[in-house]
Amino acid sequence: MDSLEWDAFAEARAAGMEAPVFSAFLRPLQALKAHSPSTWAHCLRVGICACRFARSGTSSEIAPASALRCGIAHDAGKLDVPAEVLEAEPFGPEHYAVVKGHALAGFRHLASHDPEAALVAGLHHAFQANPYGLAPAGIAPAILALAKAVAACDFADALAHRHDGRYPEAEHSPKAARGVLAAAFPDQQAYVTWLADNVLAA
Repeated sequence: MDSLEWDAFAEARAAGMEAPVFSAFLRPLQALKAHSPSTWAHCLRVGICACRFARSGTSSEIAPASALRCGIAHDAGKLDVPAEVLEAEPFGPEHYAVVKGHALAGFRHLASHDPEAALVAGLHHAFQANPYGLAPAGIAPAILALAKAVAACDFADALAHRHDGRYPEAEHSPKAARGVLAAAFPDQQAYVTWLADNVLAA
């Protein structure tokens, strides 16, 4: 077990999840570790980030255990994306066109394993300028709040760790990264402030 996985188990304890329950949740997702180690690390960081955000008290709508599970599972659909596409640097429009299928694929992968995580996986790209995946219409407000939090953590982690040419202005400047994050989530300033202080500035 690597350090990120230890951190995820520590967050699970803090969120009130017993280790055997959390292990059972992780088991079917660990195929991502072999398929794309960088995607697996990203998923763990997003889950840890979302759980810490939920535990920070910034938003009372989000349960920490749900945030951890849904954050870790949000990219489950990338199992259907070729590893060479996921790892591409620079990342171009042709890669993006393939990757866009992962939101609905994640919903399908997770539907019988964890319905809440399935909805978040399907929704987490529904709040950006060019949305894809499940449409948010008719989704319960609590699920939407959770999906928005995971989406913001996902985006912030990508800004902090993924230097593949998508946001070159943000690669060496936390201030520029904060601006990109704020522009992507104009209605979620509480998330932007917390993520800028705890992810982008780290």
